[in-house]
Amino acid sequence: MLFMPRWARMLLRAPYHQISYDKIKQIEVLRKEYALSDEFIWDVVGTSRILARGVVRNMLADYQRTCPDASEKNAWIFLLSAHIENHRDAVTNGLSTGSCTSVEAAARIDLLKEASDRAEERIGKMHSFEQLCDYLFNLEQRLHKTLAQVEAEGPPGVAKRILEILERE
Repeated sequence: MLFMPRWARMLLRAPYHQISYDKIKQIEVLRKEYALSDEFIWDVVGTSRILARGVVRNMLADYQRTCPDASEKNAWIFLLSAHIENHRDAVTNGLSTGSCTSVEAAARIDLLKEASDRAEERIGKMHSFEQLCDYLFNLEQRLHKTLAQVEAEGPPGVAKRILEILERE
């Protein structure tokens, strides 16, 4: 593929996202067939549990390379803190660009503050990497659109088809 679609460039620029060119081509076929916006594709990608797990796994590997002597729980606290900080930055950016209202921003900041205040307590109750991934994914869904919300914005069944492509081995 000589031309890289905008949605794919956005995805590949995001830290820790990994997606094969074959999957990009398959999704691009759907995007063209249904005249889908880049934002719609990006929103669908944001609802992928498998992609989210991959992002967290890649962040954890980087952290472990940087801090090989850190405990597993400390690594998880770092991941949660980094996740919260990235979202705070995104809310600030959303306010400055007008992509979210002050009411939406305030609600997201409150949710992030609560997550930050209880980070060590939540991590202390987790017993597996999968629990951490599930918590981060659920936090993500509370901060952004759910699959049902994304599906309502596009042609019926297309969001699920895109997710099936993303989640194939």
